[in-house]
Amino acid sequence: MKKILVICSAGISGMILAKKLNTFFKNLNKEVKVDFTVGEIFINSNGNDFYDMYILSPQIKYLYGSIEKLINCKDKIIKISSDDYSIDDLKITKITNLVMNKFKKEGLNG
Repeated sequence: MKKILVICSAGISGMILAKKLNTFFKNLNKEVKVDFTVGEIFINSNGNDFYDMYILSPQIKYLYGSIEKLINCKDKIIKISSDDYSIDDLKITKITNLVMNKFKKEGLNG
């Protein structure tokens, strides 16, 4: 199973996005689990490398550099633009496709 962590500003949008992504991946019969956390909490805990991929929300743009240092692998990061950071089905499909394409590129079958 592949694991993804959504990192956002306050946790509310990240929680909703993670829930929607979990539903989408389940409907695609993909073994992918999506969790969420808050950027400040992730940094204060010195991050972790337990995830195959990290989705960064646009609200934590000011933390991108710190998060990238903790993850130490830019290939595992997807930065979502403010235009695409939404929970409507069209945007969730786009984010799901970004993740699946990244998994394929990295040789990780989701």
